[in-house]
Amino acid sequence: MENWSLTAIDREGWDRHWQTANHCTLPQSWEYGTAMGRAHFCRPGRFVIHDGQGVVRGMVQFLVRDLPWLGGAIRLNRGPVVCGSSWSPEEQGHFLRALKTTARCHRWWYLRSAFAWPEGDPVRALLQGQGFRPATSGMAWGSHLLSLTPDVAVLRQHLAGKWRNLLVKGERLGVVVQAGVTAGRWQQLQTHYQDFQRERGFAGISPKLLDQLIQQQGPLWRIHLLSAHLPTDLSVPVGLLVAIHHGETATYLIGLTTGDGRRLQANYLLLWQAILLAKAEGLSWFDLGGVTAETPEGIRHFKSGLGGKPYQWVGEWVWHGWRG
Repeated sequence: MENWSLTAIDREGWDRHWQTANHCTLPQSWEYGTAMGRAHFCRPGRFVIHDGQGVVRGMVQFLVRDLPWLGGAIRLNRGPVVCGSSWSPEEQGHFLRALKTTARCHRWWYLRSAFAWPEGDPVRALLQGQGFRPATSGMAWGSHLLSLTPDVAVLRQHLAGKWRNLLVKGERLGVVVQAGVTAGRWQQLQTHYQDFQRERGFAGISPKLLDQLIQQQGPLWRIHLLSAHLPTDLSVPVGLLVAIHHGETATYLIGLTTGDGRRLQANYLLLWQAILLAKAEGLSWFDLGGVTAETPEGIRHFKSGLGGKPYQWVGEWVWHGWRG
């Protein structure tokens, strides 16, 4: 049986391997881990994954909560990230064994994971065979992934008919889209987003995490804030959108529009411009930022209209170190 291993890695090594990773998920990025640690009183743990021949096959980031004298608990969200060729089911098993060995060495007795592996019986059987059990709470992550390889004209052609028509309507109405993270725009976003959370009654992203995300810096990290405006008034936005570029992927994080913004189809222009910006910066993928069973129907149709490929991962699983 081949023995895989996890080895702690520094920032320089992480950035080097991140450039060769496939579909870099936002929660696995160095910057997101740092922001989460500062916002929610935990610490990130980063490891490179070697196969039995010492070849780097991936990377993984945990959020660690230390319990004095007892050890700790860790959270693995939308990982691991694969470097090079994709893993076979046998190689996924090698990783799980290395993961449990590393957890025991660090006295992490509770592991909660949302693996970036597809939903299905084979993956479920693999996890259960390795001692993981489905979590009693938590939602399976799913989204749509749009390839940015085609030309802009082709991307636009692949939009759903209604989506393209509403985009054209917004363009004809003269909606102005601006890009740039300024202190004033960021404060407007935070204020409107908190109001939106209260009105709709959902948790979303915490204000502390939003504040930490904007402070992050990295060679493959960019946070973009786009604002939509009436052509007659560029001072007050009628729509705001946040997209984060992390490695070769951009993720749609937040989108908000006012009543005027919805009338002018500002949400369509904002998202389309975010996609064009990611393509212009040489990224390969645009992740629509979550489409699950709990996504409201209107948002589901909005995100589905871009023609991305749907995916759904296996959901939340737990492992207790004291059970073996």
